[in-house]
Amino acid sequence: MNHVATQDLQFPEREIAGLWPHKNFEDMIHTNIQSSAREQDRSHSGHLVIDVRSKEEYDQGHVPGSRHIPLSSIMMHLEELANESQEIILVCASGNRSGMACMMLQREGISCQNGGAWQNMLPAN
Repeated sequence: MNHVATQDLQFPEREIAGLWPHKNFEDMIHTNIQSSAREQDRSHSGHLVIDVRSKEEYDQGHVPGSRHIPLSSIMMHLEELANESQEIILVCASGNRSGMACMMLQREGISCQNGGAWQNMLPAN
């Protein structure tokens, strides 16, 4: 099977559904996942929202009902997260740390989504 490097893929040079321009294909996937997570029911019914920011950041504000697991300790929670029955959505301040946490968990076979910035997951008024 031949593999094509993502930098070799060609994309139209116009905006596509607000997703262009992106540095690479992985950025497009990341953006689509964030959008998908935001479009889900913001009541979080059936979802476990995990905030991977520092304790100080979490204490300043967080999604009601979310669980705090800092990025630096996410790998220490693999067993409990692997056994989680709810869909896992990871959040942080901007989507970078939650994206890294998501990648780490997915490499361990744990299904999760990057929800991006925690404010995106707040209940709609």
